[in-house]
This record gives sequence, structure tokens and C-alpha cells, in this order.
Amino acid sequence: MKDSDFIAKIAAYAVADMQDTFIPASLTIAQAALESAWGASGLTSKANNLFGIKGTGPAGSVTMPTTEYVNE
Repeated sequence: MKDSDFIAKIAAYAVADMQDTFIPASLTIAQAALESAWGASGLTSKANNLFGIKGTGPAGSVTMPTTEYVNE
């Protein structure tokens, strides 16, 4: 996905979120791009998860391999 396609795909959601949270849409988009490799990460493609949020809920969950560092 091209960078401009990624931005176009999530911009409306980021703007809507900005109305509720007052977090600038540009920051949300930048963080989503960083954490999801511009929408190319496995977690994004398999679970539509842009931010690597871990947990379960009514939408279900996806198990992905990760590396966790403790006491580094």
C-alpha cells in the first residue's frame, strides 16, 4: 500500500476520533503508520490492528508471535 493510500484509508477515522479526544488527527495517523509499517504489518493485515493493542473482546482476537523484553 502506498503511503498516500494508507492516509486516505484512515484519515476520516482519525478526524472523527479527534472530535472526541482532541488528539490531532495527524498524530494518530503518524503513530498508526509507525506501528503498522504503513498498514503492511501482519497484525494490520490479519486483524485490522494498527497499534498493536493486545487483548480480547467481542470482536475476537488473533494470536501473533511477538518478542517481549523484560528488565532490559
